[in-house]
Amino acid sequence: LTEDRPDGCLYRFVPEGPSAPYAGRLQALAIGGTSADTGAWARGRRAEHHWIDLERPAPEEDVLRLEARSRGAAVIRRGEGACLADGALYVCATSGGPIGAGQILRLEDGPDGGELEVLAASTDRAELDMPDNVAISPGGLLVFVEDGPGHDCLRAVDARGEVTTLARNAASEGELTGVCFSPDGRALFLNMQEDGLTVVVEGDFIALVG
Repeated sequence: LTEDRPDGCLYRFVPEGPSAPYAGRLQALAIGGTSADTGAWARGRRAEHHWIDLERPAPEEDVLRLEARSRGAAVIRRGEGACLADGALYVCATSGGPIGAGQILRLEDGPDGGELEVLAASTDRAELDMPDNVAISPGGLLVFVEDGPGHDCLRAVDARGEVTTLARNAASEGELTGVCFSPDGRALFLNMQEDGLTVVVEGDFIALVG
């Protein structure tokens, strides 16, 4: 689970088992022995991570991240869209990165932890500007849409962290949201939030992966 807060955390729920899917433990991601702030991390930074149990997973007030950080959880700056592919979790940190304009995080996880990598981090808003929703095509293309000031874009990022711009919202300065693919990967859908529109982009996204 992500948390759209500047000082938010990243969580996972571990159920007791198939017969009790709604009973279990809520955990927060931690790096080292202190509450590490991943917000300033640049592209390519890697770190081992582990998970810590939270004693009050459903507080009445909006204080879960404060409890998590007091127990050593890492800060993920405005975690929003997340998706799974090939055993890895990809997360958009909308206001992370050296200039506060966003990061794409890649998490390889296991029962006791794994490795967190900054796959991409903005150093230029013209190339990456506050990533929000993220999706992966059936062919393996990782795409994201933005929630930044000005005209937001639809972009793709490869395994090396290189970002490519696929389209731009020239109609308005509204946020792009809800990016997803058709099952065959030939159609990409996204929403233009302020305009109240859902659009489809058809193309050979598999060729883009290659």
